[in-house]
Amino acid sequence: MNPMHHVAAICLALATATLAADAPLEIGTGVCRLRVTGQEADLLAPDGRAVLRLSGLKGAWAPFETDGGSATRTGADRIRIDYRLKGAASADVALSAEFACREDRVTAVYTLTAPPGLKTGGAMIRRQGLSLRGESTLLKAGLWQRHAGGGIAVETNDGVFRRFDSGDFTVLEKISGNANWVAEGAQHVAFLPDAQTNRLRAEASFALLPAALNDAAAAAAFHGRPLAVELTTGRPFNLATDGVTPLTLTATVSSAQTGRLGRVAFRLTVRDFDGRVVGEQCQDVALAAGGQERLTLSVPPVTGVYFAEAAATYQGHEYFSRTTLGAVAPYAFAHREQSIFGIAASFALPSRQDVDGLLRRMGVRWVRRGDSRETLPAVGAVANGHDNVKPEQFRGEPDKKRDELLKRLTACDERQNPYYEFGNEWNMAALHTGKFADTYVNDWLKPLAEIRETGGFKVELLSLGLAGADTAFLKGIHAHGGWPLLAGIAFHPGRGNVTPDYDGRGWTYLGAIRAMKATVRTLGDKPLWITEAYACTQPHSAWHDSVRRAAENVVLTYVIGLAEGMKAVMFYQLNDGKWSDLGGVNPADPEYHYGLLDRTGAVKPSLLAYCAVAEALDGAVFRRYLTFPEGQTKGVLFDTPRGTLAVLWNRTEGYIQSERKASYVSPEPWLDHWTQRVPAVFSVAQPQVTVIDCIGRKRTVEAKGGDVTLELTGAPLLVYGLRL
Repeated sequence: MNPMHHVAAICLALATATLAADAPLEIGTGVCRLRVTGQEADLLAPDGRAVLRLSGLKGAWAPFETDGGSATRTGADRIRIDYRLKGAASADVALSAEFACREDRVTAVYTLTAPPGLKTGGAMIRRQGLSLRGESTLLKAGLWQRHAGGGIAVETNDGVFRRFDSGDFTVLEKISGNANWVAEGAQHVAFLPDAQTNRLRAEASFALLPAALNDAAAAAAFHGRPLAVELTTGRPFNLATDGVTPLTLTATVSSAQTGRLGRVAFRLTVRDFDGRVVGEQCQDVALAAGGQERLTLSVPPVTGVYFAEAAATYQGHEYFSRTTLGAVAPYAFAHREQSIFGIAASFALPSRQDVDGLLRRMGVRWVRRGDSRETLPAVGAVANGHDNVKPEQFRGEPDKKRDELLKRLTACDERQNPYYEFGNEWNMAALHTGKFADTYVNDWLKPLAEIRETGGFKVELLSLGLAGADTAFLKGIHAHGGWPLLAGIAFHPGRGNVTPDYDGRGWTYLGAIRAMKATVRTLGDKPLWITEAYACTQPHSAWHDSVRRAAENVVLTYVIGLAEGMKAVMFYQLNDGKWSDLGGVNPADPEYHYGLLDRTGAVKPSLLAYCAVAEALDGAVFRRYLTFPEGQTKGVLFDTPRGTLAVLWNRTEGYIQSERKASYVSPEPWLDHWTQRVPAVFSVAQPQVTVIDCIGRKRTVEAKGGDVTLELTGAPLLVYGLRL
C-alpha cells in the first residue's frame, strides 16, 4: 500500500472520530429539549429555537475554570459532560455535570473531585441567553403556610429565581448560590460537600414556562402547584396617607397549569386590628390554562391596620397569600428640630422618593447614616455619619490608616453630618469585659480625633455603637483617655422577651438605659444616643415580639426614650430583610424581621405605632413618671402643644412577654394577648378625654361626675384631658 494512502486513511479516520465525538446529543421529549455539543448545552423551545446556553463554569477567585469538554449519553434522558479544566489546579481537579431533561425543565448536577482546601466560593455557571428579550429579573418567592398549632401563618422560602423572557416562553433559573453574585452571562453556584462520595456537588435547574405566567404563577409552576394567589393595592407600602382616597385591594388567583382548572373556591377576607371582618368576597371560579380571576375590596382611609388574606382551594388543597394594609391621617410635624425620632437604616424600595415621603410622614428627625444635603430637604431629617472597621484593620499600616480616616472625616463634612459614629458593636465578642476598649481608643479614636483637630473638621465624634449596656467598655474608654474625645455615647439597648419598661439586667431596654446613665454620670455626663432600638417580629420565637406586641413596644420605646432624656432613638430598621438579601424570605433568621415594613414593603402595625407616638410626642416635654395607689398601673406624663398627655398601661400580667421554649407559638396579630382589663378612675379637666391606642386610633370617653374610667392592659394608651 502506498504510504501516503495509509497516512490519508489514518487522517480520515481521525477526522471521522472527531466529528462523531463532537456530534450534538439531544435529550427531552416534552416542552423543552436539551442539545449538547462539547461543553455547551442549549435549552431548546418546542419550535427548536435555542433560548439558553450553558457553557461550563468559571472560577472567579476559585482556581479552576472549564475549557471545553466531552459529552456522553448516560441514559434516555441524561447526558454527562466531562469538562477540561485550565489553570494551576487542573491536574488535581476533575469536574463533570450530569444533565437531565424531563417535561418542562433541565436539571444539572455538577460534581467536583478536588484535594481538600480547594476554594469553590467564587464558582459561577456560565449561561447566556440566545433569544431573550431585555434584562433578566430576580424573583424571591415565598410560600404561605398555616401553623399546625394555630399560630400566625408563616411565609417560607419558595426559591430564588432569575427569569429570562423569550418570545412566548420564560426560562426560570433556580439559583442555588448567592443571587447577588451575578455577572454578564454567569451566576454563582454553591458547591456543598457530599458525605457519601467525599466530593463536592452543586445543582442548577431551569424550567421553560409560558411567558404569560406572572411571577407567582411561574414559581408555582416550577414547583408543580396548580395555583398561585397574590394580593396587591398598587400603593407604596399598602398605606393610605391622605385621609380621603380608599385603598383598593386586589386578590388575583392564577392558573399555573397548561390545562383548564375546574371549580376553584376563591375567597378574600379583610380583618381590622380587633379581629372584626370588615370585608369579604367569595366566588367559585374556573381557570383556563394560564388564566386569572380577581376579587377586589375597598378599604377606607380611616386610621388603622387591616390584615388581608386571599385563599384558593382546588381539589381539597388550599393556596393562600397575606398582606397588611394601613391608613394614617395627614399630619405635619411642627417641632421636628427637637425630636428624638430616628431611623437606623432603610432600603430604597420601591423608590428613594417613596421612602423619603414615608420617613417625612413618620416624623423622622435623625438618620444614622446618610447625606444631610439630601435628607433635610427630602425628609426633614439630619443625617449622621456611620461606618465600621475591624479592630485589627490597617495594623502596621499607619499611613494607610491615616489616609482612610482623613477620607472618612472629609466625607462627613461634605455630607454635613453633625456627628460621626465610628465603629459598631466591637464589644459583642466579649460582653462586659472591656475587651477591645484599649484598641478602640489607642488605635482608632485618638488618631481620628487628632486628624479631626488638626484638619479643622466640624463633625463631632460619637462612640462606636455598643451592644447592650456594656458599662465595662465605657469604663475602658475612660481609662485609656478616650472620654474627652467623644461628644456622645452611642449604644443599642437590645431587648429580649420583656416589655421595654422592664428595669432589669441583661437584654432589657429601660434597664440598659439606666445602667448607661448611671455610668456616664460617674465618668462625666455626655448625651446618650440609641442608634439601634428594636421590635423584632420573628415568627414563633419566644425571645422576640409578636406582630401585635411589637406595635405596643414601639410606643413604649419612644415614650421611655424621651422620658429618660435620650438625644435620639433610631429604630432598627424601616424594612424587614437584609442589605445582602433585599426582599428575601427566611423565617428562621431574626435578622429578616426587624422592620416596620414587611419584606414586600407592606406596613406592619409597628409602622402605625411609630407614626402614632411620633405625633403624640411632637413638641412634648417630659414632666414625670406617674405612680398610682394601684401599684401595677404605670404612666408617663408630658406637656405638649396639644395639652397634657398621659401615657398609661398596667402590668398586672407582668413584664415577661413569653416563656422561652421551643414550642412557643406567636398568635395571629388581630388577637389581643392581654387577658386582664383593669379599670382605673382618673380625674378630668374637661367633659371628655381623647384616648389613642398603639396604632393611632382615636376615640373619646365621656366624663361622669368629673371622672373618667379607663380599662387598662399591658398595651399603652395615649390620653389627653386627664387631671394628674
